[in-house]
Amino acid sequence: MPAFTESRDVAVAVASMLTRAWRSFADATALASLAFLASFASLVSIASLASLASLASLVSLASLAFLASLASLASLTARLSSWGRRAVGSVYSYSVQRSAPQPARCVGVLLDTDTSVFDKEREWDVSFDLVTVYRPVESVGYNYIRTDGKVLQLVTEIRGTIQEIASGKYDAHVLKLAQEIKKKGEEVWIRQLHEFNFSQDTYPWCIYPYTPVKIETFKSAWRRLVSIYRRVGAPVKFQLCLQGTNPSGDPTPFAAFYPGDSWVDQVGVNLYINPGARMASLKERLDRGIYTSLCALGTTPKPIFIGETSCTDVSNDKTRWLRDAWRDLAAGYPRLTIVNFFLVDKGYPRDWALHGDAQVSAFVKGMRVYKGISRGWWCRGQRRRVKRLMG
Repeated sequence: MPAFTESRDVAVAVASMLTRAWRSFADATALASLAFLASFASLVSIASLASLASLASLVSLASLAFLASLASLASLTARLSSWGRRAVGSVYSYSVQRSAPQPARCVGVLLDTDTSVFDKEREWDVSFDLVTVYRPVESVGYNYIRTDGKVLQLVTEIRGTIQEIASGKYDAHVLKLAQEIKKKGEEVWIRQLHEFNFSQDTYPWCIYPYTPVKIETFKSAWRRLVSIYRRVGAPVKFQLCLQGTNPSGDPTPFAAFYPGDSWVDQVGVNLYINPGARMASLKERLDRGIYTSLCALGTTPKPIFIGETSCTDVSNDKTRWLRDAWRDLAAGYPRLTIVNFFLVDKGYPRDWALHGDAQVSAFVKGMRVYKGISRGWWCRGQRRRVKRLMG
């Protein structure tokens, strides 16, 4: 509301200033016209001194012209004042549109080391909002993680089965972390049990193939972990992060895994573009039911995030993919407000990092447009604007 009020006041002040300027212009025009008429009448009078009748006639004509000029300028001044009043409304309306609450958009990257994000900020002349760190819950080293005022996304890896986690085997490790976060007092976004809907070949806490018992055990484990942080009073938000698609085309909906509104703060997915006959855009992946499924989770809207995303270089034009990804994120997904790119190579064909100036340029330019849009100049014609800015 303060930003709204400030924008309104500025708009009214600007419009009022324009009105006064137009009035001053009209007054100046009137004076100039009067001076011109007086000068013209004087010159004509001097040329006609020989005839008093002619002089009287000229004076009469000059008087009529003077009165007509006043009437015309008065009408002009009224019209300009009316325009000024309309300008107040128009500029105020525009300011309301611009100052309407915009969802804060956050960008993070995962790079080779925990501190590489700060190096890339200087190298690429950008500013990231998030620091993302992956840690085994037994040895997080929380107090040694550098954030420099950014929000910490802490991906806690609990190397046990979902049954072990639900039974409390790792409670002591989670409690220690919760106490450290509480003591420091800075908000942390915890992403626990990420990609749980994949098979146990991926992570030990994953639950595919699904059974009703496994799904309920996952929910129980999730709530147990959340309860530990809350019992301590740690300032934590919890990110529920799924893999974008279930294994083997399993149709189980995301909603089946949802622990409940009171246990989740943000919902999201990890999405990667692997080698294929045709390069899929990020938009195509999101539009295959992923975005709508995330939007439908729970009874109260949750911020949506992408926990990890990138595109392999193998058989793909990553430069174009990056440009299209930023454009589509900016223009088409209002609830998706947190984006994290995974820019670390994991061995052929998972070449997720940026390679070469063209890819870096596409990433940086796209990110600047995306974040610029989130800071409020984004009003109308966003798709056209993004397309133009992205080249």
